[in-house]
Amino acid sequence: MPTLKSKGFQLHGQDFTVGGIARVGGARLQELLNPSALRLKREQKHAAEEAHRLFSKAFFAAQLKHYDIPFRSSHKRDELLSLLKNAVSQGKCNHVPQSVLDIAAAMKTDYAPLYQKWQAECAAWDAAKKQRDDEAFAKCKTPGERANCDLDRFMDMYFLTDGKPDKSKTPKPLVLSGFQDRWSLHSRAERVPGLETCSGGPPSNRELCIGWDRSEVFALASRVSERAYEAEKAKQKAEWEQQMARHRRYIARGLGTGSGGSRQPDTFDMARCLGSYIIQCDEIADQWPDVVRGHTLTMDISKGRGNTLLAAYDFGIIEGTMILSLSEDTLKAIVGGNTSESEASRSDDFYSSEDDGDGDEEGIHTQQPDGGIKRKAGQSSSLARATASAAAVRHPVTAKRRKTGAVPSLTRRVYLRLRGRETGEGEIIPDPDSGHIDFLSNSCATFAGLVYHLTFVAKNVEFRGYKVSDTPRVKPEAWEDFSYEAYEHARVGRWY
Repeated sequence: MPTLKSKGFQLHGQDFTVGGIARVGGARLQELLNPSALRLKREQKHAAEEAHRLFSKAFFAAQLKHYDIPFRSSHKRDELLSLLKNAVSQGKCNHVPQSVLDIAAAMKTDYAPLYQKWQAECAAWDAAKKQRDDEAFAKCKTPGERANCDLDRFMDMYFLTDGKPDKSKTPKPLVLSGFQDRWSLHSRAERVPGLETCSGGPPSNRELCIGWDRSEVFALASRVSERAYEAEKAKQKAEWEQQMARHRRYIARGLGTGSGGSRQPDTFDMARCLGSYIIQCDEIADQWPDVVRGHTLTMDISKGRGNTLLAAYDFGIIEGTMILSLSEDTLKAIVGGNTSESEASRSDDFYSSEDDGDGDEEGIHTQQPDGGIKRKAGQSSSLARATASAAAVRHPVTAKRRKTGAVPSLTRRVYLRLRGRETGEGEIIPDPDSGHIDFLSNSCATFAGLVYHLTFVAKNVEFRGYKVSDTPRVKPEAWEDFSYEAYEHARVGRWY
């Protein structure tokens, strides 16, 4: 809207002001200047509050200008206030001077063509915008696209006539694929009697269903969820098949160099467990499809101390380190029969970062927490710690370290304890979770695992492993990286 200025006044639409400040009538000025003169306390309070809000040097100058009372621009606030009080008490503000009325009339005459031109320009702009909006809406092919384009037009097209509910337009419910602003449409539908909405599909891609029959809308949303679930499972299956091709190539090579050729070994030896595995876990895939989409779950098994193995696992939502052994008693001696801090500290000593067994193996990458400090492999521990740790697990230390899994086993069950961290916020899991792995053949090419209670996931979580290499790709993090001290450090770090 145009603004016209002349002789210290300005006209904007119907507003005739001085610097944007309108004229206040003489009677009201008297009340603002003398609130205590009003009869009612409530009126006195309102007048005092309004005076406190309005009174300023600019306000006093504007009122003097409106009533054509001369003043100098150099006058200070209190001087202007004094001039205005005198003018009000002398009745000079009881009417608008003719000189000011003449200025206002002349400005209105000059303003009329400017205002008409502005109105014409606005009308042309509105018409052009409507044409663009019409063309954009006409290009939309689906209800979801139309709702995204213009929600008002969408409602008029499908559910309203002259702003009132019209069930005849769209008797069957619609699914708005690709529609983004679900909250706005939910809110809009609540104001239309009889119109129902419900969303279906995965959390990352919810689709809104809308219609007149509540049961039909909810049934449609349920079908949307089912289709999305089936599509997600099909995508996961396709991605898994790509990963399984690595396992099949490994099998085609004769079960790898560590298995002694294609012939199945006669006995089970833990040494054959070493290597890299891809992991399939339906429990995690179903609960966190967004996490596992495009992400390969893995488990890399390396040599440990004594008759134990260490594994670096990546299960998508959690990652960390496992200790594997043929004996539950061995794991209890290392980790403890319960999850108290004092018991768990024994395993921190046993798998201290100062001595992590054999040196770095070629092709193995050290697994690191986000923002963590990489530990150097191969650092030696003191003889006292090594002796005490070995005693704790009932495996005497000799001059020459025993080879892992050298004693053949009649069973292929390997017991496990795991620690780790939640990958979202990095919360440490210091209390070891228990489980076991059953290798399905002496070649150790595949296994079926079970964690009795996997923290953050569920109880009795099953997973399967498929070997892709005899060489582990990832070196496990130190067991102590998931200790109670690490948990507390990470907890404080998340908040400070």
